[in-house]
Amino acid sequence: MPVEEQLLPSPKLKPIYDDIVWLHVYNDFKEGDADRAATRIRIRFSVSSWPQLLLVDPYTLEVVGETGRQVDGFLKAVADVKIQKPKYAKADELMKKLKEAEELAAELETKPNAKLVKKALESDDVVVRYRAAEYLSKEDPDELAKRAPELLKTPNDLLRYAVCQAIAKAGEKVTFTEDLVTALEDIARDPKDSRNPNVMRINAVQALARCGDAGSLEVIKPFAQGAANNGLTGISVDAIGEIGARSKEAKAPAAQILLECFPESTGGNKDAKSIEWYSKMAGRIAEKAHKHLQDLTGKKPEFPKTYNEETRAELKKAFEEEVAKLVKKAEKKKQR
Repeated sequence: MPVEEQLLPSPKLKPIYDDIVWLHVYNDFKEGDADRAATRIRIRFSVSSWPQLLLVDPYTLEVVGETGRQVDGFLKAVADVKIQKPKYAKADELMKKLKEAEELAAELETKPNAKLVKKALESDDVVVRYRAAEYLSKEDPDELAKRAPELLKTPNDLLRYAVCQAIAKAGEKVTFTEDLVTALEDIARDPKDSRNPNVMRINAVQALARCGDAGSLEVIKPFAQGAANNGLTGISVDAIGEIGARSKEAKAPAAQILLECFPESTGGNKDAKSIEWYSKMAGRIAEKAHKHLQDLTGKKPEFPKTYNEETRAELKKAFEEEVAKLVKKAEKKKQR
């Protein structure tokens, strides 16, 4: 890999070798003690994709720099960081707090129970809260949903992913609050403090598919009409369809949005090979929009064997009249 083979062995890094405590975090995904310890480190520093090169204050565990993967950028990032060493008593207190959190998190991984989780939810340690959320997602999803708005404020990707994924899979008996929907919409609009904003949006939109309402549609709409080669696009189309099917108020506006979710078949490409590549992805998005429009309007036109600009226009036209009827019916209902 370029980082291990090119960046880290570079002789240009020799002057700073002794200025840094180097920590290589490796997951083997075998779920042994070492793997779980590595995962706790990734959770703590909000790392969900790799390689990531972070500079961390050893006294506060705050991320104080991201180096990039080029030698010059790495050296500059290190030079820009100034660490203020705290008094020994303060450092000792921080280490004691971290040790207690690590022990509690490790216990939650191997011997989770309701009593431990209650204690964990009172902790301000992100790894401990992550493990508590993980437990609640399986054992008490309704309780997790209640705590979700607060948990989603934590600027940590892995914790927010876990909460969103639990909401997306929640059963019919789980109660969702307006605060939860608002929190998810806020993340979808602006995934602040995320190291992977597109994936953060994907998780938030999948959760909104389960609990969002008519008001959520406008938040999701721009993503549903995005590029066909972005995974967020198809997920957003599905979310709009699912919200429209679940909410009477959302049915007509969802259908209106879906009518504009048949993506351009070429993606602006000019050469035949690129157009063929893109049109396949665009066709898969179009199939999703087609299915949801069938469900919402009751009209069942067949999906074309080939998706291109001609069949794209035909698909849109096939649903226009039925969507207009839904919108007119919704407007009459509002006037009553």
